Amino acid sequence: MAKKLQVFVSSTYVDLIEERQRAVQAILDAGHIPAGMELFKAGKTQMETIKKWIDESDVYCLILGGRYGSVEEESGLSYTQLEYEYALSKEKNVFAIVLSDSRLHQKAAEDPKGKYIEEENKLKYEQFKKKVKERICRFAESTADVATAISQQLNYIMNTQDAELVGWVRGTKDVLLKEDNSGKQIQADASKKLMDADIYKEKMSEADWEKLRKADEKIRISPGEPLGYVERGKLLVSIDISYLQKAIPDFLYAIFLNPEYSWAYYEMIQALSDGNDHTRAMYYAEEACRLFPKEGNAYGCRAFVKCAKKYYSDSIEDCNKAIELLSNRWFYNTRGRCYRGLGKYYEALEDFVRAHRLDQDYPYAVTNAKGIVKKIGISNVIHTAAAEKAGGDFEKAKRYLDGALLADPSNEEGLQEIGGWYYDKRNYYEALEYWKKALELNKSCKNYYLCAAAYFGLNDRQNAKKYCKLALDSLDDGYHNLAEEMWEKL
Repeated sequence: MAKKLQVFVSSTYVDLIEERQRAVQAILDAGHIPAGMELFKAGKTQMETIKKWIDESDVYCLILGGRYGSVEEESGLSYTQLEYEYALSKEKNVFAIVLSDSRLHQKAAEDPKGKYIEEENKLKYEQFKKKVKERICRFAESTADVATAISQQLNYIMNTQDAELVGWVRGTKDVLLKEDNSGKQIQADASKKLMDADIYKEKMSEADWEKLRKADEKIRISPGEPLGYVERGKLLVSIDISYLQKAIPDFLYAIFLNPEYSWAYYEMIQALSDGNDHTRAMYYAEEACRLFPKEGNAYGCRAFVKCAKKYYSDSIEDCNKAIELLSNRWFYNTRGRCYRGLGKYYEALEDFVRAHRLDQDYPYAVTNAKGIVKKIGISNVIHTAAAEKAGGDFEKAKRYLDGALLADPSNEEGLQEIGGWYYDKRNYYEALEYWKKALELNKSCKNYYLCAAAYFGLNDRQNAKKYCKLALDSLDDGYHNLAEEMWEKL
């Protein structure tokens, strides 16, 4: 089976955008998988994530322009150089593409405001460049030269070192798998056991495979549009989270195509978190907040990862920021999960109700509300709601009552209380709607009386009298006296 190599692309960012994009396209055109962290801000936390990506890659490709890059304080070396030396220490297939001086001067002339020549760390840059040139490297006069160099070098690696490479191979229905040196197929996620072809066939139905085929066709028609890659990546993880490693390159390539396409970040962060890769999920979440500080989804994603890591208080802070920017069911649901983790069950219930109000088809809000009400006890929730209403906090009382009815829509006491809430607000039609539901459950004196009271509020004396008479004819459950008082008024 033909292998696909995972190629880590390293470079500085602003000065090499075109070259890096051509590199990524060349890797994809050659049938391999690009990876790389160069889009993001340098930092110690990032370096640990970079090392993990390099460890998982088969080839390391450095594109060296005229800049040295951000310097790591402890070593005094740039992060680009640290990446390069780490790849060498791990005995990866390392090669470099060095932009010629004429190309650098051309770029500077075309963009006078840009920074393409190193000034602050010139000596360190020259020393690093000398080290790079002592090993395998190619020189590039243009972006086309970058693509050519990558294609030729990957072809050489495949032809001379195929047996020694891990790479990826095609599994059943084009699912990518890692392969060890003995040729045995294993999942990319080494923590999971071997999955054979029959299991893959089981996991991917014909319907799912047809969806993937359509996604591939969409990408074939518009290969430069990032949306297609995000949709395919999202589809893969929705089919089964074990396809995460196949989906990540799609999200990354979407970002390569458009670094400002925030949705690619958000979908990838959720996928990584759902796949329990919280380290990388948090890294990308931090970057999203840095790059898109005015988007609620950036903070929502970071909150989601923090919640998964049980950093509940920090997650709540991010949820609050997200909600300030955008009222979203997901943010409320995440904050509710955090409150639940902290043992603040009533606060959690309120947020699950808020999430449900924003989208009544959102299943997680209902499931979570049911769990919280079960933990508190539905009678306790209803009685607390009544106390809040008596204290004047009608909105909090309503959220509690909505939560109780999410948990049990046929709870008679809950229907009576929420009807009473509307009655006290003089919304008699809504009150009648809930009290009639209670009456359907139990033809009691109380429920007949409540319906009579709603009709009385609506000035429908005929129906008020009818239901009042039914209340008086029913077994007294403590509401006969009230029914008699109403009958006298009627």
